[in-house]
Amino acid sequence: MIVPGKAISYPAAYSDFKAMLKFGGLDPKLYGLHSPRSGATTEAFHLGIEPHIIDLKGRWRSLNTKFHYLKLSHGAIVEKSRKAIPY
Repeated sequence: MIVPGKAISYPAAYSDFKAMLKFGGLDPKLYGLHSPRSGATTEAFHLGIEPHIIDLKGRWRSLNTKFHYLKLSHGAIVEKSRKAIPY
């Protein structure tokens, strides 16, 4: 159970996330807690958001972490990375 103002445990977050998916008519077996990060990162790339902004918003510890979450082909990642502003 989620209690406002209190830290949430992984099992509680996982359980509530799966319940929310089921309530929304989605198959909980197809999603994990990192699915929203993956979806948001991929959408940001599709929208042409600069990679350094994605890093800031994703709070990545490494500049390459976002690439683990992207649901793009390798070629698409390389193409979008070439257009990136150096940071």
